[in-house]
Amino acid sequence: MDEKFTIRDIIVYFITGFLFFLVFVISYPDFFFRQIDQHKDFMMGLGLATLPLFYILGHFVDAIDVSIFSHVGKAIDKWHIKRPNFVNNMLDNLFNGHRIRGIKKRVWKMDTEFEDAVMQCSENNQFNEARYWSYLNDTFKGYTLTFFVFSVSGFVRGNFTLGLILFALAILFRQRGRFFGKYYVHAIARIYSNFKK
Repeated sequence: MDEKFTIRDIIVYFITGFLFFLVFVISYPDFFFRQIDQHKDFMMGLGLATLPLFYILGHFVDAIDVSIFSHVGKAIDKWHIKRPNFVNNMLDNLFNGHRIRGIKKRVWKMDTEFEDAVMQCSENNQFNEARYWSYLNDTFKGYTLTFFVFSVSGFVRGNFTLGLILFALAILFRQRGRFFGKYYVHAIARIYSNFKK
């Protein structure tokens, strides 16, 4: 296996899955520990499979992010382009502001030019630094989604303290993901401009 896929699997999927599991246990401790007491043998067997389970959970979180939030973000982006106003601008920033798709349109005028730049960087083996920032952006998108989902769950169950803490973490991790997305886009721009000199 190529090393870059191993790094991506560990950084993006495994750690995101572990975080999802950890926040689930913190959010639903009674349910989790009751299941351990009632199904000790099964839970011990499940414990042996935690490493692949964390990896699968990470893919699950990423699938939700791509299937729901990324597609909603694309639709809002199109709507924002057709009808730019304050509300659509806020929605676009909310759904796309921390995504590479939303960040690159503020730096690159055309998607095709950005895609050409990525391809040129990749073909000339200059993509490793930018790829690293892309992995971290994906990771923090997963963290943001995890904290947001469990914060909503906390509010719905009446646990406002947990809901507020997780919501604050969702905001912080969203901002961190946005920074990494910016690093990625600017790294591509810098590498590409060096090729053009």
